[in-house]
Amino acid sequence: MSYGLLNLNDHCIELFDGGKRSLQTSAHVLFQPRDIITGDSAHGQIRINPTLAYSKHWLQLDQVDRKLPNPNFRHHADIAYYQLGQWLNGFQQKPLLVATSYHYSTEQHALLAGLLQAHNQKPLGFCDTGLLQASSYIALEEKPSAVIYAIDFSLHTARLLAFRQQQDQLVLFQQWDYPNTGIIELQNTWLKLIAQTCIRQTRYDPLHSATSEQRLYSQLPASFQALSQANTMELDIDGKKVELQQHNLLALTENFRQTIVAQIGSAPLLLSQSAQIYAGLSGINLTSEHIQDAVTAHEDYFKQQTVLKHHTQIPITSRSTGLKTTQENSLNPAEAPVQTPVSQILDQHLAHTLTNHTRLYQTGSQLTCQTLAPSTSPGIAEFIQTKAGWEIRPLSDSILLNGATLTSPKTLTLGDKIGSTDTSNYITCIGLVGSDNGS
Repeated sequence: MSYGLLNLNDHCIELFDGGKRSLQTSAHVLFQPRDIITGDSAHGQIRINPTLAYSKHWLQLDQVDRKLPNPNFRHHADIAYYQLGQWLNGFQQKPLLVATSYHYSTEQHALLAGLLQAHNQKPLGFCDTGLLQASSYIALEEKPSAVIYAIDFSLHTARLLAFRQQQDQLVLFQQWDYPNTGIIELQNTWLKLIAQTCIRQTRYDPLHSATSEQRLYSQLPASFQALSQANTMELDIDGKKVELQQHNLLALTENFRQTIVAQIGSAPLLLSQSAQIYAGLSGINLTSEHIQDAVTAHEDYFKQQTVLKHHTQIPITSRSTGLKTTQENSLNPAEAPVQTPVSQILDQHLAHTLTNHTRLYQTGSQLTCQTLAPSTSPGIAEFIQTKAGWEIRPLSDSILLNGATLTSPKTLTLGDKIGSTDTSNYITCIGLVGSDNGS
């Protein structure tokens, strides 16, 4: 790989060199008398020294004079320059593509280019992280949707991007910013709710001192991760066992989720890794592999650029053949048909679209399907989307799959029949497809 990639999201900074990730850290800052502590070290002291903690410099990248705790740092650009020096230490001097999770202006891109050049790095160009991830996702789709959305979370904001295909290009054509809807605000609210729950269950207040508050704060990422995959979890808070509920966490982002769902309708939604943990939304999970694949697939395109600019569109490529062309319908009977993936489950005459919040419930002698709501029980089985397809995970020992007892997660295929030893009906796995004209 002849160039590197800096993925700039203050929640999780990533540096890729040769297609492989060489750095992963946060952009948190803790001011000291002479310099600053950054990254995970700063994150570990945020609640102990809250007046010295800072994290808005990448979101508001500028050279506006500010009264910061250390007079050696005059403005946000000073902090950004310091952190870039740490991150790029040891990085070979080669062209560097910068992907950001922010809605930067031309002036901010120019400032960022100057900061990189001051560290003897040659900026190759700028683009949105979602653009790279979406292009990697589309390259693997035979018939991708006409419009695709991608959502990402940073420390202080959430951002929704809309993409469409124009000939052989993937184009970013619309974007929405949601200020004060970032990870920090959600963590602060969740921290207070956990503390209240701890007091109610154990009579212990984890916020009674700065050090105990920091210990709880350091456990927040793990609690978000656990409750994105399970209905309950037990958290050890200074030796006190506290049970946390998924529906309480989902309630914190309910209004935001409704806003996003109303905005995108039925279009596919790509979830960044932070959105998977913090948003509680259903969609297509993205990983760092999508960024790595996009960097590799677009190497020739970015190397040929002669002007430093912000890219809002890039060619649609294929992981195996390079430039992706429009697929024609094949009439060759020797070609194996493409297997339609499971996308819905048929409950008697009703088809339910699978989401990561779909659950199976037992009502009397009947098996029913519902979307998990805060007021409902976790049910007897849940559905999780994986790279291999939709997977059913039993939450009860009574679940049957094709007549056999299901004891572990299983990837579903068309025609699979899901039942229960205590019910008389079963649910069938189906896949719905449409023609090019939408019928």
